[in-house]
Amino acid sequence: MSLLSLLLLSVLLPGGGGGVTAAASPEDIFILAGQSNMAGRGGVEKGKWNKFVPRESRPNPTVLRLTAGLEWVLAEEPLHYDIDVANTCGVGPGMAFANEAMRRSHSIGVIGLVPCAVGGTKISQWAKGTVLYNQMVARARAVARSGGSCGTKERATPTTNGTLKHTRVIWRGL
Repeated sequence: MSLLSLLLLSVLLPGGGGGVTAAASPEDIFILAGQSNMAGRGGVEKGKWNKFVPRESRPNPTVLRLTAGLEWVLAEEPLHYDIDVANTCGVGPGMAFANEAMRRSHSIGVIGLVPCAVGGTKISQWAKGTVLYNQMVARARAVARSGGSCGTKERATPTTNGTLKHTRVIWRGL
């Protein structure tokens, strides 16, 4: 399992033009990028999702999701269904991360999750300048133009007991 496959980071990149639509824009933005683990394969068996959503991953009215069409909607599993379209998506770590962030910090406002993960990809397909990387950056720039603010940069790494260990990191060079 690669670090990139479980990358949760918040970014705001400068840029111009294009826009994200929403009734209310999120204040704290988190990019969900990487491979199948981030895209969500929880509850997927034989190509079908069982539609079970664990308590920690259930929808929260203060957590929004950016659709493939750049619209903010209520976030609910599977978060990547319109991004990772060649695969069956299920539950991933994004909603659990957002719900835990809301629980731990009273200073966090509305959270915006920006799904970008695609299962079945190689790490090399996420290198700077590649199609997947450029799509991720384009989505982040569109969000930045909508007025969200930079949150904490986090990397979520799974532990052997299935929980996530969150480590603050500084991301450069996007």
